[in-house]
Amino acid sequence: MRWEKGLVVAVSDELHFDPAAIEQGRSICVDVFADEGEVTMSQLREAWGISRKFAVPLCEYYDAVEITVRQGDVRVPGPKLTTALG
Repeated sequence: MRWEKGLVVAVSDELHFDPAAIEQGRSICVDVFADEGEVTMSQLREAWGISRKFAVPLCEYYDAVEITVRQGDVRVPGPKLTTALG
Protein backbone atom coordinates (compact mmCIF):
# COMPACT_ATOMS: atom_id res chain seq x y z
CA MET A 1 0.00 0.00 0.00
CA ARG A 2 1.11 3.56 -0.67
CA TRP A 3 0.98 4.63 3.01
CA GLU A 4 3.16 1.69 4.05
CA LYS A 5 5.87 3.02 1.74
CA GLY A 6 5.58 6.56 3.09
CA LEU A 7 3.94 7.84 -0.07
CA VAL A 8 0.88 9.12 1.79
CA VAL A 9 0.23 10.31 5.33
CA ALA A 10 -2.86 9.00 7.13
CA VAL A 11 -4.37 11.90 9.05
CA SER A 12 -7.42 9.76 9.93
CA ASP A 13 -8.74 6.33 9.05
CA GLU A 14 -10.51 7.74 6.00
CA LEU A 15 -8.26 10.63 4.99
CA HIS A 16 -4.76 10.46 3.50
CA PHE A 17 -2.56 13.27 2.18
CA ASP A 18 0.55 13.45 0.06
CA PRO A 19 3.55 14.18 2.34
CA ALA A 20 4.28 17.36 0.34
CA ALA A 21 0.76 18.64 1.12
CA ILE A 22 1.29 17.92 4.83
CA GLU A 23 4.55 19.88 4.72
CA GLN A 24 2.92 22.74 2.82
CA GLY A 25 0.18 22.88 5.45
CA ARG A 26 2.82 23.03 8.19
CA SER A 27 4.58 25.86 6.38
CA ILE A 28 1.29 27.77 6.14
CA CYS A 29 0.85 27.25 9.90
CA VAL A 30 4.25 28.88 10.47
CA ASP A 31 3.12 31.94 8.50
CA VAL A 32 -0.29 32.13 10.20
CA PHE A 33 1.20 31.87 13.69
CA ALA A 34 3.77 34.55 12.82
CA ASP A 35 0.85 36.93 12.23
CA GLU A 36 -1.42 35.64 15.02
CA GLY A 37 -0.40 34.23 18.40
CA GLU A 38 -3.32 31.84 18.46
CA VAL A 39 -5.77 30.81 15.75
CA THR A 40 -9.07 29.03 15.37
CA MET A 41 -9.56 25.99 13.22
CA SER A 42 -11.58 28.21 10.87
CA GLN A 43 -8.63 30.56 10.44
CA LEU A 44 -6.36 27.64 9.56
CA ARG A 45 -8.99 26.23 7.20
CA GLU A 46 -9.17 29.55 5.37
CA ALA A 47 -5.37 29.83 5.20
CA TRP A 48 -5.12 26.30 3.81
CA GLY A 49 -7.96 26.91 1.36
CA ILE A 50 -9.74 23.65 2.20
CA SER A 51 -13.16 22.67 3.46
CA ARG A 52 -14.00 21.92 7.08
CA LYS A 53 -14.30 18.22 6.11
CA PHE A 54 -10.53 18.16 5.54
CA ALA A 55 -9.45 20.87 7.98
CA VAL A 56 -10.76 19.19 11.15
CA PRO A 57 -8.79 15.94 10.71
CA LEU A 58 -5.74 17.88 9.53
CA CYS A 59 -5.84 20.05 12.67
CA GLU A 60 -6.17 16.92 14.80
CA TYR A 61 -3.19 15.37 12.98
CA TYR A 62 -1.05 18.47 13.55
CA ASP A 63 -2.05 18.39 17.24
CA ALA A 64 -1.01 14.72 17.45
CA VAL A 65 2.43 15.38 15.93
CA GLU A 66 2.90 18.57 18.02
CA ILE A 67 2.86 21.03 15.13
CA THR A 68 -0.02 22.72 16.94
CA VAL A 69 -1.47 22.48 20.43
CA ARG A 70 -5.20 22.79 20.97
CA GLN A 71 -6.20 25.01 23.88
CA GLY A 72 -9.99 25.12 24.05
CA ASP A 73 -11.30 26.64 20.84
CA VAL A 74 -7.92 27.87 19.59
CA ARG A 75 -4.62 26.41 18.57
CA VAL A 76 -1.19 27.72 19.47
CA PRO A 77 2.22 26.84 18.04
CA GLY A 78 3.42 23.41 19.09
CA PRO A 79 7.00 22.48 19.95
CA LYS A 80 7.56 21.02 16.46
CA LEU A 81 5.97 23.83 14.42
CA THR A 82 9.24 24.88 12.82
CA THR A 83 10.53 21.34 12.25
CA ALA A 84 10.05 20.20 8.66
CA LEU A 85 8.06 16.99 8.37
CA GLY A 86 9.35 14.01 6.48
